[in-house]
Amino acid sequence: MLYGYIVKNEIRKTFDHVNNHRWDEAVKAVAPHIHHRVSGAHALGGERHHKEALRSWFERLGRVQPTLHLTVNNIWVKGWP
Repeated sequence: MLYGYIVKNEIRKTFDHVNNHRWDEAVKAVAPHIHHRVSGAHALGGERHHKEALRSWFERLGRVQPTLHLTVNNIWVKGWP
């Protein structure tokens, strides 16, 4: 399915942006109002509710884990938008 192929490519691109600290690109497709949460009482824990807060969180992620590299093994896309 063409739609699934496109979505998978966009997801892989986003993870590539995160791995390469391209935060503006990583949040480009994010809605202005979001709910992003990382559990725990640590440097990356907490909730974000706006696109800019998520971008700031990615910057913090880059400072706290500068060598972090995320590997995507599987992406499942089902249905239509």
